[in-house]
Formats: sequence, structure tokens, C-alpha cells
Amino acid sequence: QACKAVHPSQSPHRTLSTNKATAALYKVPSRFHHQQIAIDKMMEVEQPNEATGATRIDRGAGTLTAEASRLFRVYKTISSMLSKRGYMVSREMREMTPMDFTNRFGEYPSREGLTILVEKSDDETNQLFVFFPEDEKVGVKPIKTLTDRMKDESVSNAILVLRGDITPFAKQAVLEMSDSFRIEHFKEPELLVDITDHTLVPE
Repeated sequence: QACKAVHPSQSPHRTLSTNKATAALYKVPSRFHHQQIAIDKMMEVEQPNEATGATRIDRGAGTLTAEASRLFRVYKTISSMLSKRGYMVSREMREMTPMDFTNRFGEYPSREGLTILVEKSDDETNQLFVFFPEDEKVGVKPIKTLTDRMKDESVSNAILVLRGDITPFAKQAVLEMSDSFRIEHFKEPELLVDITDHTLVPE
């Protein structure tokens, strides 16, 4: 499946939002002002939607809702993580643009629809699921639902991308099933930037 190329049409000199939230998130020391063009490419410009009042994020290659923008960044980080762990990640996933993400998952992505299944490049039987649970705090019941699916599809490895947290009982359930399933979990904010160049240690 062909992937859409990123068109370098975005002006590197676009005006950045000066609201306090954005300024606090992207502090640029004055001695680094000569690097502003490179930094601009990673900056987000918030644009309130006049019709709905919702915040949209302009990423040059496409405009996303705030929720879609966050999930897009997490999806890209997960793709990079999987690739570096030796899993087969499609070119479409590796080179996905905001516009590609919206076209595939919509403006308001379903977290269940983001589920990923990959296999090791040297062993197709070694597979891994990436789940994006809907629950703000994942309990035992969602864990059982996900492990039932893993069992049905003969997959023993999984990563959970958490919106918020996981309950103590769910953590205990994951530990008790460790002989059959290896389940890692990361909080969504931890995956908003690509941390795969560092050692990833799940909780």
C-alpha cells in the first residue's frame, strides 16, 4: 500500500502561538534562536474551532483535533519503538503523516481502532499486540477481555497504552498471568515524544 509523502510546503517562518500554555511547553533559550527554523517544524499552533469551540492542532501536513494530535504522536512513538525492537512495522506506519492518520482513523479516533498487531521480522510466530484501552483507569475486567483476545489469537506479548492509570488489582492480575502473557504498560503522556532512544522500563 502506497504511503503519502510529506510535502515540504509549510513555511518555517509561520507565527507561533504565544499563549501561556504553548509558551510554557516549548521554551526556547535565547542562545538557541538560530535553531528556530528546525524547532518550528516540531511546534504545534493551536487554532480554536469557531464552530465547535474545540481546539485543533496545525501540524502543517494536516489539521488535527487535540485528541487526534495526541494519539497521532503516541502512535508514531509506538511505531518507532516496535521497529527498534525488531518487529515488522509497515512503511505506512513508519511514515504516517497527520493527514494519513486522519484519513485512516478519522478526526475523533476510536482507541479500539488503533489496536496494532505485529510480528518479529525473524519469527512470524512471535507476535505482539498494542492495545489502547478506553478506560481512564484500567481495571481487572478490561485486562481479562484483552488477555482472552490474546489467547484466542495465540499472542503472548502485549503493550497497553493507558489514558490514565491501571488499578492495583489489575497490576496484580497482570503479574499473576506473567507465565502465560507478557504485558507491558505505558501511560500516554510518556509516549508523546519519541523516547525509544533511551531505555524503556515499564512500571
